[in-house]
Amino acid sequence: MRGVKSMKPMLRLAILAAGLASGALLASNPAFAELRNCQIARVAGEASLSHDGKRAPAEAGMALGPKDQIRTGGDGRVEIGCSDGTTLTIGAETEINLGSLVGEQGADETIAMSLHRGIARFLAPVRTWGTFNVFGPVAVASVRSTEWVMETPKRGTNVLVLKGRVEVRSKRGDGYVIGTGYGIDVARDGTVGEPKQWGAERVAKTLARVTFP
Repeated sequence: MRGVKSMKPMLRLAILAAGLASGALLASNPAFAELRNCQIARVAGEASLSHDGKRAPAEAGMALGPKDQIRTGGDGRVEIGCSDGTTLTIGAETEINLGSLVGEQGADETIAMSLHRGIARFLAPVRTWGTFNVFGPVAVASVRSTEWVMETPKRGTNVLVLKGRVEVRSKRGDGYVIGTGYGIDVARDGTVGEPKQWGAERVAKTLARVTFP
């Protein structure tokens, strides 16, 4: 019996140590420690938020939920900030469904959003997801980068990579993986253009559309 009694304190210590180690691991790895929460950080011009079927003017500080939708007018801009550092800057004349941006983090989790029209800039400095897809009218961008822009001119889908890599694939199944400084245009009929470096003027005009005045 002495042997059994003498083991109990050591067993308790072992369990406590394991619990502390597990807690430290969760705390040091935000991908598994908490949900990804997002809110509106800044608003300029005309913009609205649709949440739970109700539409209201978008205001800084508003908490966001899954499948929320942001719409902007001709002078609108909205910046969204998330707890994992992910940032979205939504330009004018844009409609975007946030899909599963707000939700669980982890290597097996998927972020999926839909850019119905307009333009948005995405920044994802920390990978707290397994797959990150942004769907345009005729193509999907499967994100491998940290910063990129998507726009939907004439119901097509264009992508510019500012840093990292993005796989762009049309609904026909054709596509490319493009890297920093390259852009790609997918026409309304799903035809995929060759990846190319956009000229300085085009890049400047694109970024101006997702910059706050």
